[in-house]
Amino acid sequence: MLDSIGERLRKIRESKDLTIDQLSELCGLTAGHIGRIERDDSRNPRYVTIQKLANALGIKPEEILYPKETADRPQNAFDAPNYIPNDIPVIGLTKAGRGGFYDEQGFPRGEGFRKVHRPIDVKDPNAYALFVEGDSMSPMLEKGWIVYVCPNHGYENGDLVVVGLNTDEVMIKKLRKQDGMLILQSINPSYEPLVLVPDGFRFIHKVCLIKPK
Repeated sequence: MLDSIGERLRKIRESKDLTIDQLSELCGLTAGHIGRIERDDSRNPRYVTIQKLANALGIKPEEILYPKETADRPQNAFDAPNYIPNDIPVIGLTKAGRGGFYDEQGFPRGEGFRKVHRPIDVKDPNAYALFVEGDSMSPMLEKGWIVYVCPNHGYENGDLVVVGLNTDEVMIKKLRKQDGMLILQSINPSYEPLVLVPDGFRFIHKVCLIKPK
């Protein structure tokens, strides 16, 4: 892929005369993980991952994330470490119930790919958006609405979250903490609460904004 994150990472690594194994030792990521990023098999790597790679390479994360000249990026972006892209990718559909699916990297997959403008309140550089399907969160969420998800934000009791289970099921639920347990609640009374076991989920991402259809 021309001028992709993976290609930029590979070129920077090679310019430092580092092998993937050497970079792995420096940044603490596995060589396989780095290889997937360089091949662009790891879609939308987390910002914290890019930070680890950048620190090991002695550069700023923006040098991996963005090409030197882009229309939506200021000319001095390399001098602006807090730069956040203007657009957010819509990278799949998720069902507000059981049955939505994400890829092996913990990001959603679905039909199509487009971008939406970043709302001013969404600051997470790794934010993504999803279309809602299903009715388990009705009337809080309805089919066709867009939820903006901030994977780098912490989540608290009562937050709306996107949860990826080890079964590859993904759902939007209200998170409740009780007696050391994590409980996923629906708004629609037709759906029973789900109790998360400690090793039963792959990720929990906080929903930071809801946009009705």
